[in-house]
Amino acid sequence: MHLSSATTPWIAFISCDANVTKTTDVDVFTLAKARGALAAVIYSQWSDACILNSAFANPAIFSAPLDVYATKSLIAARFVSSMHLEVAV
Repeated sequence: MHLSSATTPWIAFISCDANVTKTTDVDVFTLAKARGALAAVIYSQWSDACILNSAFANPAIFSAPLDVYATKSLIAARFVSSMHLEVAV
């Protein structure tokens, strides 16, 4: 798979409420890393937290590790999401 990479440093903003890739072949972190993301922030609009598979933190299993940060509460997720909407183009 060939994906163009961004020239400007960016952080992926990923909702964990649904499988946004619609596939089990490629995960959203691999897609973000391939397109030049330096890190990812995961959030939920409906839950207090996201659950991340520990395999993503294991370089022996996941070849392209990406720093992943998570919001700590539903209120924080909604705040971050509202700020993202303010700067999205």
